[in-house]
Amino acid sequence: MRRIGGNSQSAKGNERTNERLDEVCGGRWWRDFFADGYTRDADDKVAAEYSRLLGDRTGMSTVSVPVTKAPGQKAVYNLVFGTRSNHGLWAFGDAHARARDTWWEGLELTEEAEDNALFAMATRQRPDPDHVRARAVPAMAATLAELLRSGRPFKLVDCTLQVFGEHYGQVPETVARQAVKHLHGAAGTPSEGKGSPVHKLEAPAGQTVTGKGIWYQVRPAAARRPWECDLPTA
Repeated sequence: MRRIGGNSQSAKGNERTNERLDEVCGGRWWRDFFADGYTRDADDKVAAEYSRLLGDRTGMSTVSVPVTKAPGQKAVYNLVFGTRSNHGLWAFGDAHARARDTWWEGLELTEEAEDNALFAMATRQRPDPDHVRARAVPAMAATLAELLRSGRPFKLVDCTLQVFGEHYGQVPETVARQAVKHLHGAAGTPSEGKGSPVHKLEAPAGQTVTGKGIWYQVRPAAARRPWECDLPTA
């Protein structure tokens, strides 16, 4: 994409190649991102728009994940996952979080073996997993509290993207269980977060928990897609 996009407005550009990419992308829209030549984030924007269009045209929820060779580098490619099920979203987010940790660990071992360094670059750049999870638990518990303001119990998997929020794909599913326990400790739900596979945990409504009190419009059932949570969130 970088090479083709960068040459798309050039006299040296290959129009046949551009037309082939038109077919792959379902239109000429990608060319607009390279109207002024190549910029550092142009290909990222194309990947994001492609993922969005793929979801719209197939009726799926899509997630685009950049795959890089090392921290801070441009993505070699973007892995786009599509599903019509909340179970698919849950499984992908958990798998991505675990694979991300494994990738970091492998990178650290490789750098240490090659450089014999006391502190590998990957170690210095990697976000501390414990800190990431420590931030995620109360944030996810607060989201659960908002979802429970409807007074209706729900299974965590039924509101996957809402439950994980910005931490989707960054923390494994075990953190969701910790969030339920955290909320239970604040008397926000009778559930103690025990038993059942994590994604099947049901969060019953408990006492009123202080929150922002800002609600989104809930779509009519006929307008919602299978993976969309029908509970309001702040």
